[in-house]
Amino acid sequence: DNYHYYIMTHLESDDDLSNFNLTMDQAAEADEEAWNKVWDKFEGTYSSNNSFLLYCVKELRYMPKKYDVDQAIKHYIDFSFMYIKVGKQTQFKALLKKLVELYTENGVDLNLTTYYGGFGTEQPMYLVTQIGKSRLDFWTKYYTAMKKLNADNSEQNLWDSMLKTMRDVEYN
Repeated sequence: DNYHYYIMTHLESDDDLSNFNLTMDQAAEADEEAWNKVWDKFEGTYSSNNSFLLYCVKELRYMPKKYDVDQAIKHYIDFSFMYIKVGKQTQFKALLKKLVELYTENGVDLNLTTYYGGFGTEQPMYLVTQIGKSRLDFWTKYYTAMKKLNADNSEQNLWDSMLKTMRDVEYN
């Protein structure tokens, strides 16, 4: 709804970034007319773009046992950009780790993947993504999970503590 679009690609190493850029250049050169048609569709639809690197923080990730990432990723991704106060990264990560443990202990039917913002981001920044087959699927699973996790305010207390480590949060 806020007209932010994210094009993401998986890179195994920083060397893959050079290969990615080279591949994009080769695709443009191979069929310049087709390449230009793709970008012409966006003419007048945006005023700027931003490229940045994110690094997956595997110890701050939760995947339900029956989760099909390949299917879900094609549909809806909820993005939460969390800008951390300088000096609060350790505390933030410890709290987020507790949230991952809470998801695990309760068998939540909702994934959580954390990335650390590298080059091109305001640092320190973490991106937390959660995926659903659709917007409705995601929010239904989210509210079901929150009801379960907040029976004793566990999730809410963690979230309140995490907010104290942040200087800003953007939801997209």
